[in-house]
Amino acid sequence: AFTLAVFGGAGGQHGCAVAEALGIAHVVVLPHAGFVSGEGALTAPRQAIATVPFRAALGDGIALRTTLQDVTATAHAALKDSGNAAYLTRATAVVRSPGQAGTIDVELPVDGGEFTAADIRARFVDRFRAMFGRDPGSADPEVEEVRAVVAVVPTNSVMDAAVRTVLRRDGAGVTGEEQLLPNVTVHGPALIVEIGATIAIDPGWEASVDGLGVLHIRRTSAVASTTVLPVDVVAARCTAIASWMAAILSRSARSVNIKDRLDFPVAF
Repeated sequence: AFTLAVFGGAGGQHGCAVAEALGIAHVVVLPHAGFVSGEGALTAPRQAIATVPFRAALGDGIALRTTLQDVTATAHAALKDSGNAAYLTRATAVVRSPGQAGTIDVELPVDGGEFTAADIRARFVDRFRAMFGRDPGSADPEVEEVRAVVAVVPTNSVMDAAVRTVLRRDGAGVTGEEQLLPNVTVHGPALIVEIGATIAIDPGWEASVDGLGVLHIRRTSAVASTTVLPVDVVAARCTAIASWMAAILSRSARSVNIKDRLDFPVAF
């Protein structure tokens, strides 16, 4: 069985309808679904990347080890406000075979472990064989530059816990408003509103929140069709649904970019 994951500020408004059209009986909405990119930008590790030219043969590897220490220190300095929380996540030597213009990235240890010139040569030969299907020859490889990536992970979440409000409606309008708590089931038709997103619970569907704040929307009646369809049929149906979503958006939008220039994407 498939599960449909929806995101974006308006994704939840189409979730039940799209799942219905695809014969899917389970929809999930993650916390802060309307701020997927924003939350990622705020909670992703901060990184500093430093690169130092080397432009010499690999040799005995001593100069390469020294350069790695220097470039790592440079990257750490860019995150000096993080104290000792920053750590090396990736170290790379950009290596090429003498006489060739193309370079190959060779990974270096990030755990502080020692490495030898033989280790780097072996890794370079493996990568060269994988890319070109032959050995690079016996000449000592040349190192163009050394690169280090240092990162620090935020210690605290910058996003507040998602607070969802349930709006119920009958012929007279909205009849009730309540906060959606974990393990409480909401039967459609209803609207679930949170900052940045609105989720529509259609008739025949029910919703509840688990302990992690994930909203689960499930079909309460039998799915209209349980026929297993070929992939190309499902792809065509998905394309038709996206086109239908785009048509509705272009007709109902007020933005000139959307209504006149048709400058917008739709996806599910």
